[in-house]
Amino acid sequence: MSFLEKDLTAKFSHYIKLHPNQFQFSAAIEFKVAKGNTLNLIHDMQPQQIPSLIKAKYNILYHKISDMSANLKPFDSFILHNTKSFIAIVFNPKPRKPKTIYFVPINIVLYLQLLQNSISLNNAIHYSEFTITL
Repeated sequence: MSFLEKDLTAKFSHYIKLHPNQFQFSAAIEFKVAKGNTLNLIHDMQPQQIPSLIKAKYNILYHKISDMSANLKPFDSFILHNTKSFIAIVFNPKPRKPKTIYFVPINIVLYLQLLQNSISLNNAIHYSEFTITL
């Protein structure tokens, strides 16, 4: 069974509920699961994701939460302004093994995108602001 992005976000949501003091800041986070040791920033990202993280970090990002959601909404919309922004990556996840999430800041992602259009596991180890193991 494959470990998917939806599995990662569910595990992270559970982790945050158990460790509420882990994050003493607000953040914009795009979660990604790399099937190998590299995340391709062109093929593995949707076109709006990096620009949205940049807006949240360096400018202002407004987002309305869809009224079509089956779940109860916490509120209608939010604004992120000068907010920490990350691509959070799990590399090569194995079933029933711990998964380490590398939180790579968007400014580092932009730098790596200019150099090589990808983030390797070694890049993530070197540049991540912090990690969480689930």
